[in-house]
Amino acid sequence: MLDGWLINVPFYNPLVFVAAVILGFIQNWWGGLVVIACAMMLAGLTKVVFGRPVFHYLALIHHKMVNRAADYKAKNDAERAAACETYCQALEQLMLIYQGTGLKPPTRRQLKEVPYGDLYYWLNRGERG
Repeated sequence: MLDGWLINVPFYNPLVFVAAVILGFIQNWWGGLVVIACAMMLAGLTKVVFGRPVFHYLALIHHKMVNRAADYKAKNDAERAAACETYCQALEQLMLIYQGTGLKPPTRRQLKEVPYGDLYYWLNRGERG
């Protein structure tokens, strides 16, 4: 039952936002604009205050890949299990590099600038949060 509810969570945020904007315009002609402006300011503030460092996401991906490797081993899929273990080793190396740095994850544009295979690029050029 809970799985079905979690699937709909990303849908509720835009729905509530649009409803708030519509209600803002119904109440006053400028109410919708105030709702939009407040939402934009709160979104930026939330990203700055509650943004997690790169290490957090690396650890999350590592945890998921360890579980996936165990599932593949249980299903006797040796090729995929070996690929997961190799991926986990690469993630462990990255986690050691970025542990305790406090760097925020790069944006899509910044990710395009990272040269392939340069593990220290974001450590040398990233913005600390």
